[in-house]
Amino acid sequence: MKPDTPPVIEPLWRVERRAIEQAIAHCNGNVRLAARLLEVAPSTLYRKIQSWESKP
Repeated sequence: MKPDTPPVIEPLWRVERRAIEQAIAHCNGNVRLAARLLEVAPSTLYRKIQSWESKP
């Protein structure tokens, strides 16, 4: 990396989306189990998934 080149920083929602999608895939599509492993409520994951419909 050049000293004058700023680091590439992903938006937090993309990092979060990738982590959630990986957890769900690891759990064979079981959102409740993925939520438990991520230590969040399943409703949080469902809400996030719904919000991605409006993002690229």
